[in-house]
Amino acid sequence: MEVNWKIINAILVILLITVVIGGKVVEKNRAEDNAILFEQRAAIAVKQPVSIYDALQQGDFHGITLIGDNATTGMNKTSMNENMQVYANGDEVHYEPVHDSATWANAFRAFTEQQFPQMTFTNAAITNKSAVWFNEQKEYIQIGENELVFVMLGTNDRWATESIEQYEQHYTEFLQHVNAQAKDMVVIISPPAMTDELEMMNFGMDEVAQVTQQICDKQQYTCISFYDAIEQATTQSTPLQTFVQTDGPHFTDKGHTVVWQYFQQQILQ
Repeated sequence: MEVNWKIINAILVILLITVVIGGKVVEKNRAEDNAILFEQRAAIAVKQPVSIYDALQQGDFHGITLIGDNATTGMNKTSMNENMQVYANGDEVHYEPVHDSATWANAFRAFTEQQFPQMTFTNAAITNKSAVWFNEQKEYIQIGENELVFVMLGTNDRWATESIEQYEQHYTEFLQHVNAQAKDMVVIISPPAMTDELEMMNFGMDEVAQVTQQICDKQQYTCISFYDAIEQATTQSTPLQTFVQTDGPHFTDKGHTVVWQYFQQQILQ
């Protein structure tokens, strides 16, 4: 029987091409798998808990700035300290809250002044302002490049913002701006409120908390939840009005104490 070498050679070429292509496919798949694993590991590494207290001790920051609304100014508990201007745009000027009222922000100030006297501390929160307003005015918010910035907004967006989707869009943009300007940023999720059912409210604080958490998860921001702190403290014997006032998410004395204790547990240890 005569051997047909043309056919055999053709078969050998086909087998060789198949092996080469197969090898390249395997290499491509392996490279894609490795890239996916690398991204997963990187995401896990970024999401590892960050010790803010360790960073403060190491002198990583020159100052601390708080950005927020009524829940950070201490609405119904403070007047403004007109010696310390925190915002100015034309005729609209805002000042830092006084330093000696019993608020969680002032407890943080006292802690910082005692533990890290070389650092500056600025409460740049502005009463009755929303995430939409802050985003529109972000160029006028002063943030130092060596600042550790804490941001807590959303309570006033329930009436100042038409939808929770609009809140998410504006807050995402504002947080991206702050994160790019500051050395580091922590997002605080705003507390629940007694006023969610009012007709003027377009959505509730439960939606604000959920969307804020989603923003932090997606952008991989460090965050703590004052919403959870108040929810955990609320029981049948100690209802929500024990911690927030009936006119909105303005902390009572007990509420300020609860969130300050929670803040220390989450951030300062």
